[in-house]
Amino acid sequence: MSAPAAVGTDAVTSDPEVPLPAALKAGMGYRAFAHAVMEQGWQLVDPLAADSCMAAGDCAIEFIAPGGSARLQVQVGSQSGAAVVSGWRAQQVPLDRIGNPTAAAVDSKAAPAASNAADTPR
Repeated sequence: MSAPAAVGTDAVTSDPEVPLPAALKAGMGYRAFAHAVMEQGWQLVDPLAADSCMAAGDCAIEFIAPGGSARLQVQVGSQSGAAVVSGWRAQQVPLDRIGNPTAAAVDSKAAPAASNAADTPR
């Protein structure tokens, strides 16, 4: 079962092919917005930057879809000292032939570094 999906009416130039929860609205609290998208498997690209952004306001927070197939950039403002969503933009990420995000689309923070036993001195 999947949650109802829609493209937010307050989304700026969002890709209509990227499914987002129907409950998303500009002006809603950032925590409620983040909870709604994370319930569908979206993950923060940089959780530490998101925490700083919520404290400061007037910034952008980025999420990546399950499997890396899309990105969601959320504009966060401040209203009466609370972090609120002022808008968002969702876009698909190009995938290579085997379904992985292309190297140009992958943020180094989103993908852990690979470990190679041959590189480890003994």
